[in-house]
Amino acid sequence: MRSPPWPIGETAPAAGGSVVVTILRAGPITVAAVRLPILAALSANTISKLVAAFAGGGLAYGSEVGLGLLFTLAGAWIPLLFAG
Repeated sequence: MRSPPWPIGETAPAAGGSVVVTILRAGPITVAAVRLPILAALSANTISKLVAAFAGGGLAYGSEVGLGLLFTLAGAWIPLLFAG
């Protein structure tokens, strides 16, 4: 059995989103109902990446990477504002 690429005892980086998608495929639940949990999981993952960027690379690196992460996160959340 192969070891996962993340430390043993921790969940996979995308576990939150994949759990929600599994629930969506298994039962009578709408895409609209899983939209918010998936975005919440993405937001939590992005925040942890932002913290790691500042902690590992300092202010200059964290600012540069953080700007890209925040634009990506905004691109994921903005359509929710216009979804009916």
